[in-house]
Amino acid sequence: MGNLMFKTVLKVAKSKLGKPEFIKEIYNEETGHVWNARIHFTTEDGKEDLYVIFENGNVEIGSEPLEDPTIKLTFKNSDALAKLYRTSPQDTMISLLKNNFRYEGNLTDIARFSYLTSYLLQGRKKKFQKRQQKKVKKEILSYDEFVDWENGSSKYKPMKNKILTQKVDIVKYLEDPYLGKYKIQDFKRMNYLKYKHFQTPGVVCTERAKLLTDYFMENGFLKEDGNEDHPELRQGKVLNHILSNKKPIIQDHDLLAGTTTTKEKGVLLYPDTGAVALWPELYTMDNRELNPYEITQEDIDILNYEVFPYWSDRNIREYCRTMTGNPLSQQLDEVWILYFMWKTQTISHTIPGFPLVLESGLEKIRDEANENKSSASDKKKQDFYEGLSLAIQGVI
Repeated sequence: MGNLMFKTVLKVAKSKLGKPEFIKEIYNEETGHVWNARIHFTTEDGKEDLYVIFENGNVEIGSEPLEDPTIKLTFKNSDALAKLYRTSPQDTMISLLKNNFRYEGNLTDIARFSYLTSYLLQGRKKKFQKRQQKKVKKEILSYDEFVDWENGSSKYKPMKNKILTQKVDIVKYLEDPYLGKYKIQDFKRMNYLKYKHFQTPGVVCTERAKLLTDYFMENGFLKEDGNEDHPELRQGKVLNHILSNKKPIIQDHDLLAGTTTTKEKGVLLYPDTGAVALWPELYTMDNRELNPYEITQEDIDILNYEVFPYWSDRNIREYCRTMTGNPLSQQLDEVWILYFMWKTQTISHTIPGFPLVLESGLEKIRDEANENKSSASDKKKQDFYEGLSLAIQGVI
């Protein structure tokens, strides 16, 4: 039964993808992105086998095992397979965590397939547009209104950190490293910024993702794309491009210039690492139960037609799979049971070298990098210092 229902769903999706308004989802002449994928659906008992092949704008479906799939999904039983097409993106993730199905291969392919079914068969785009029309923007107090409101509000709960006045680490310039005598209400501007932060919804920002993608589409990302730069030089060049072309913004009540996104409270995406996994949620992330994010139709189109397709096979997971032959360690990670490897989500735990920048200044560091490049005899070192110089110049 699961086979019959799901095959019917695939046929409906295939018929829609043949229409002019939908063909660009898999064959986009404007951007040059073509989705070629081989997806195999099966069950643990081997009683169900279905496949769908996307190749150069054509769609083929069948009811038999598929050789050399780009991704294989194995479901616990036929019922679990039959439910896939009508499952929401967040429920799909929950189903994966519950081990109702497992996958082997390129996760981006099933992410894109899930997006297509939600768009073509579940009407997610229309539902998204209706929510946008009904949405009422939350009013945020101005600074003066906030100060008046704060002054008239009830007393704040007494702070308990006054006892934390003893030094534990070697702190040079503060007698009380915890500032235990102060509370945030003593700093009106900071308290207002905190208020605004928690009153403002997170909004997806595609600026960095698009600048990154545009640069590599023009210059190539890997050697196979025509980019012969050493990784340090390549990253220095693209960082220079991003920082030189991003919109300069100073948000209200900020004392320091510079932002990471164009939004008041932006959500950064890193398509070269793990952001492509958001593909199924483009029309639903604003309606999530946990951590909902706002997104515009313009940004959905940028991600769906320009950014995500480029990184489908170039993101760090697929690069690793290709270069190392789908190692066992990666297969264990993708079962999502033994452990989670979150480094692909840009959790880097790194700290900028603030003391060096404040003591020397960016121009001096850049000049030293240029000098080191001139004196370096090794090509790899020369590329490193040139990349460093370009990155710093982008900041400047």
